[in-house]
Amino acid sequence: MHVQHGNPLDTDELLHLAIQATDDNQSGKAIEFLKQLLDIDPEHGTARYLLGAVHAGLGMYDRAIADMSTALELDSNLPPTAAFQLGLLYMTSRRVDDARQTWTALDDLGEEDPLFLFKRGMLHLAEDDFDQCISDLQQGISLNNVHEHLNRDMQGIIERAEAARADSSGAAPPTPLDTSAVDSGPKQKNSRSLLAAYERDHEDSELS
Repeated sequence: MHVQHGNPLDTDELLHLAIQATDDNQSGKAIEFLKQLLDIDPEHGTARYLLGAVHAGLGMYDRAIADMSTALELDSNLPPTAAFQLGLLYMTSRRVDDARQTWTALDDLGEEDPLFLFKRGMLHLAEDDFDQCISDLQQGISLNNVHEHLNRDMQGIIERAEAARADSSGAAPPTPLDTSAVDSGPKQKNSRSLLAAYERDHEDSELS
């Protein structure tokens, strides 16, 4: 916990206020609290990650990527969802190589972990390997009983992959699948989903 002279709130208070503001659909307030926190403690990895989540919810993907990549550099103990969400942002921005590199952090999770299967499925998608994409995403959904919003996102990708697979088997050239479909929901809802995923993984890591 850090306290800055002249600011009556410490870092823990600012972090909880930012989370509450996000839950209340007050992105501006959340950003304000997180920036105050980072003024006090510039190397607060969690605050930097959550700032990225809010920016992602606003559709400010370049800022979100910068925030989340910085967060991972600052704090190697961030939960796996942090690396996974950064990879999804890279995919949304058509930066497949960057996503692939970021997701190497998930390799040690193993093939029984939903995040590993989701990232592998998304990489198959980038190669237009629709069968393997669908298989990995379906298996990941079946194993994932923690992050429900990710299951919904991945189900949406499965449906688009199935449509693309059907197109590719026809006479007409297939329409490239838009990987930004992972971010197709309301932006503020996405921000809260990123936050919820992080919080759940963070709680699990503290209990283990």
